[in-house]
Amino acid sequence: KVASMQQEIELLKSGLGPEGNATLDLMNQVSMLQSQLQSNGINPIEEFVSLDEAKIKIREALTRLMDGDEAAGGEVDKWDNFIRCHPEHIEEMQQLQLKWIEDNRPKNTAALRVIRSFVAPSIFSCKFDELLRRGLPLKLAKRMWDMKVLWFTRCEESFIAKIHAADLKSKYAFHMLDITELRAVWAVLPEEFENDQTGEKAEWKANMLQKLQDMVTKDDKGQLRSNQLRHVSYKGLDGFYDPDAAIVVQVSQASTAFAATE
Repeated sequence: KVASMQQEIELLKSGLGPEGNATLDLMNQVSMLQSQLQSNGINPIEEFVSLDEAKIKIREALTRLMDGDEAAGGEVDKWDNFIRCHPEHIEEMQQLQLKWIEDNRPKNTAALRVIRSFVAPSIFSCKFDELLRRGLPLKLAKRMWDMKVLWFTRCEESFIAKIHAADLKSKYAFHMLDITELRAVWAVLPEEFENDQTGEKAEWKANMLQKLQDMVTKDDKGQLRSNQLRHVSYKGLDGFYDPDAAIVVQVSQASTAFAATE
């Protein structure tokens, strides 16, 4: 099918002017991309309809599937993939995401103040023993030391933007944060990271947002575990530091993700 399309393109190009040739060149590029997708086991979308029509088609396919028509499963997958790739759907999802972020901004800001009251303003230059000498209980000091992503609440946005992708995924992992901690860290992330040609930093941020959205949804349904609501290390504590203390400017350092350990 791809080969016949290319033959038709060449035949048509012989009788068209510059604009027509440009259009056919684009068609040829599409044909080549389809061929590349097929060679990698991916079936390209060949039928284009409106987003509304695609939603109707997937509902119809789902109805047939639930009625016992197993062959409809392929149609469901086809239209689900089509909808996910549709520009209008992508725009809708982006707008919904922006609205969610804006709606949650007050709670995230409030969480930031709470977490800052537990993170020393000079945390980047502190040693673990120093946290203990300053009066932090052992469990809380260990929490502050182990969850270094919480340190972001005490540094400037430009410092975070420069952090190496490998460090974000290791040293500054966020998967074990409770919902208040996660809200606080999200509140201080930069709009975009610097030197992110591979997109790994943007992916790290997107994964954090997804994690936060999932936790908020579970919280709204009363499904979060107690340690996800508030880590046990904070139990009975009201805070130790001024949340409004000035940010200490940090100097960007080379990645330590692959440094030797003792």
